[in-house]
Amino acid sequence: MLTPHDYQEDRIQSFLSEPTKAALVADEPGAGKTLVGAEIALQGNFQRVLIVGIKDTFDAWTATLAAQSDGGIVLRRMDGTKQGRAVMADFLAGEPGFYFTGSQFLVRQDWEYVPTGEVDENGKPLRDRKQLQVFKKMKPVDLLIWDEVHVLQNRKSAGFKTAKHIPAEYRLGMSGTPGGNSFDGLWAVTKWLWPDLIDGSFWRWREQWCEMEDIYLGAGKVTKKVVGEREPGSFVQTLPLYFRHEAEPVPAPIIVEVDLEPEQQEQYDVLQHDAILWWEQQVKVIEMPAHLRQMLRTATLGTMKLVDEDEIFFDLDCRSAKLKALSGILKFWGDEQAIIGMDSKRFVKAVVAQMRRAGLRVAEWSGDVSTKDRERIKAAFLAGEIQYIACTIASMSTGLDGFQRVCGRLVWLNELDGNPSANEQFVRRLWRPPYRQDFQHVKITARNTFDDEVFRGNAMKKAQMRKALSAA
Repeated sequence: MLTPHDYQEDRIQSFLSEPTKAALVADEPGAGKTLVGAEIALQGNFQRVLIVGIKDTFDAWTATLAAQSDGGIVLRRMDGTKQGRAVMADFLAGEPGFYFTGSQFLVRQDWEYVPTGEVDENGKPLRDRKQLQVFKKMKPVDLLIWDEVHVLQNRKSAGFKTAKHIPAEYRLGMSGTPGGNSFDGLWAVTKWLWPDLIDGSFWRWREQWCEMEDIYLGAGKVTKKVVGEREPGSFVQTLPLYFRHEAEPVPAPIIVEVDLEPEQQEQYDVLQHDAILWWEQQVKVIEMPAHLRQMLRTATLGTMKLVDEDEIFFDLDCRSAKLKALSGILKFWGDEQAIIGMDSKRFVKAVVAQMRRAGLRVAEWSGDVSTKDRERIKAAFLAGEIQYIACTIASMSTGLDGFQRVCGRLVWLNELDGNPSANEQFVRRLWRPPYRQDFQHVKITARNTFDDEVFRGNAMKKAQMRKALSAA
């Protein structure tokens, strides 16, 4: 059992006495959000509690609630298993208790696909998505905690529409990046928390709070893009109950620059030529399409096989300047464990194959790895049986507390483009209190390529969001 710090206890009592019965906790990773959430549930003597989060955080919530209640609280998990569906039935029936579910599973229970009676150009039946509103009909929960609440940032998403229909007396949203990667993502999150206080018109809200930039589409068409907040920090100051604790900044990465392998460079030059040709054919277009950005970014990882313009593959023995640099870095670190991150699931498989051929103890961690296998890999890594994990950044960005106890080494083969929040969460899997004095992370970048633009763009977005969240 842990005793909350004074500032954490202040938050707990502030929430329990807050007239709007809602709060947004925007602490960065490692500040103890789980402890605060657990203590709110216990000190508030809530009998019917729902915790929604990333599925990998179930163990952390289970352990914290059990410890703080001296074993009195057993967290029940709703998921696709037979037992999990039985728990879901109890939850919908209004049974008291502490319940946990992953956000994706929760949303799937609230939507179904209905045939439209029409077919597409290939003869495949078309379907519409219909919301069932199954949670709207149930007995309200006393407390709803939405961990990693930034998943609700898209106001048009099924997740946001489901969240709006879950009746709850108290609501607690938690995320170090509640608006995701764009300031306007805060509208949906805060609208869920304070439905009666936040402007019901997103467009009117956007006009009041957002800094806009014109995007020229050609043929006289213009749209607008949110580039930040007009006065950084002013919106969160209007929220009834908002908390923000910023962790110690992550040390600057060591930058290792490489020149692409000849075959890589040839592929990259062809893609760059196509991108420039496309660019010149447009009229004042200032944003490159996502698939062109993706191709240029992926080409810096290794030699590719292009099945068509949308499909990229890597041979398991593909050539890569970045993998050569990685080999040297890992040899320099010797027996140290390390995590190796990138944005391509297919390149993860090539990295794992080549490292295993070199006799290294490495495991894959990506969307293709099941929850059961992830638990096995995590246990083996913590026990020192596995020295390296090669992963996609997105799959390693949340719910993996504990890695920092055994590992202080991380290598980036590239970053997620336009997603600084996920990049930040990825590095903070290891850079968490108490901080390791020997922590190092290395970013391998290809000279004179799209790597530089991604690096600068992410840094700019991160700085803008930090300003909007910090000045409160």
